[in-house]
Amino acid sequence: MVDPIAGDVWNTENGPSFSDEINLVEPGYNSGWRSITGPDASADETEDLVFLSPNSNYSDPEISRLEPTAVTDLEFINSTNLGPDCRNNILVGDNNNGNLYFFKLNDEINGLEIQNTIIDSEEELNNSVLGTGFGSLTDIQTGPDGDTYIVSLESGSINKISFLKLNIYYIDYH
Repeated sequence: MVDPIAGDVWNTENGPSFSDEINLVEPGYNSGWRSITGPDASADETEDLVFLSPNSNYSDPEISRLEPTAVTDLEFINSTNLGPDCRNNILVGDNNNGNLYFFKLNDEINGLEIQNTIIDSEEELNNSVLGTGFGSLTDIQTGPDGDTYIVSLESGSINKISFLKLNIYYIDYH
């Protein structure tokens, strides 16, 4: 997914059994997948990675989750329909929990505004949950009306999420 403001590329990545990630993909980016999952790779771990150009380098994820959630789609919110504080930030879905997560970009728009890059507790995970009960989220899109639409693989439904007031979200299941 391309950030519509900064033009940066972001992706989600699932580890083989742990450390699902959200990554900022910069030129020469190598996430280390399958050899390295999660942050803080040692020089020994990056030594065996394949780098296709002299400018290639390993990059730690912006955020990782030790227990797998099977992160799926990532969407930049290009609307104020989820509230003014949500615009130009990120929504991420997951497969394992049926959750929709909200992450705020930092002021420089080149990373996430988070205190801990490793989510290693349910409390930390729940701090970023915007909605639950969606099943396997496969696609997140901002519609032409500015509302957010989510596709659930399990039910085949399209869910519309709108901000009402007082930080209460309305979810319309179709």
